[in-house]
Amino acid sequence: MLYLPFCTNEPEQQKRFSPGLIIFIAVLLVVGGSVLYFYPSGKEPITEGSDVPNVVWEKKIGGDTNDAGYAVCKAQNGGYIIVGSKEQQSGEKKDIWIINTDYNGEVQWEKTFGGSGNAVAYFVQQADDGYIITGCTEEGNDKSLYLLKVDLHGNLEWEKTFGSGVGYCVGTDLDGGFIVAGWTESLNSGKQAASILKVDAEGSLVWEYVFEELNSSGRFNSLHHSDDGWFVAVGVMESGSNNRTDMLLIKVDSEGKVKWEKIISPGTYSSANSVASTADGGMIVAGEILSEHDKVLDIYLLKLDAFNNIQWEKSFGFTGNSWANSVLAVKDGGYMVLGEVGSGDDFRVNTLLMKVDMFGEKEWELLMGDSSYTGGYSLASADDGSYVIVGTASGFAQNTDLYLVRVK
Repeated sequence: MLYLPFCTNEPEQQKRFSPGLIIFIAVLLVVGGSVLYFYPSGKEPITEGSDVPNVVWEKKIGGDTNDAGYAVCKAQNGGYIIVGSKEQQSGEKKDIWIINTDYNGEVQWEKTFGGSGNAVAYFVQQADDGYIITGCTEEGNDKSLYLLKVDLHGNLEWEKTFGSGVGYCVGTDLDGGFIVAGWTESLNSGKQAASILKVDAEGSLVWEYVFEELNSSGRFNSLHHSDDGWFVAVGVMESGSNNRTDMLLIKVDSEGKVKWEKIISPGTYSSANSVASTADGGMIVAGEILSEHDKVLDIYLLKLDAFNNIQWEKSFGFTGNSWANSVLAVKDGGYMVLGEVGSGDDFRVNTLLMKVDMFGEKEWELLMGDSSYTGGYSLASADDGSYVIVGTASGFAQNTDLYLVRVK
């Protein structure tokens, strides 16, 4: 039995596995004789290692509808801005949901945006006197990349949709424009193709780059503005010809010029889900890899130097599936990794926060969540050394809520 580790209540959260890949992994599991379940957890956080932070507060925001949080950033008023999706009424369409909380997680204001179909936001970042947000809208089976700019109070300044696709991450350029990473529908094959586009300060399209290879599909999951002024995007490429899924990395400048492209194949299935710059001019990539030993997903970290050479790679396995959703470089030279862990007979998923040193050696881990599913998707640091996590939580056969926690 294979239970896929992501929130399937959201239209785009099924992005982790394509149908062909699901069948392929299922075959591997049958051959290996493994059964995947989710991680059992009590109501108290599970800790391992030294210097493990404490949970300062933990909140669920929502109601009688299916609500979700996918990204968080520091607000310009000292609190936090969270984006995700909110169901209008139970079983009805979903809108983009923007929430501003104070430092203690108390809601200050909230806004929803959407059209006649579903809409969801996957990323938010500060942008001058407001915030830039990306995600997608959905009309029937058609998805369009959605980009919107709001002011400090969540009031809409402009909104744009682009073709057929989804935006998973957005960054600000030095000229006031924005770079968006995600996927678009290929004009050649009709498949999903990893894409990066640039818009100006008013949201008008400047250029678009599409990565395509024969008999393959792909997407960019994360984007980072590196210290040298270039943009690094990471994601996944699925090959239909040999049933492989590999990590896809690319570096482009603000004019769309490609400096390098890199495909990394650490296993039969791997995905790059998050990227961050490192103090030595390199980068840290976090994601997942299918373990060839026990046929489950493991958290995977990859460190590259300033010249694009692999310095080290590490995988971290648990009883069942585990994967990384976000990574941050911290002041001591190490890295903070946010992910999810699943295992056990009761089909639970828990949020994992893990600290590794500059060589990828684990220092501590913290498991959180008291629901049947508690997924941590996005991680932001605060000035006092604490971290804020946003995600989604739900009980068995219950509605989903936005999950928000601060640790220090």
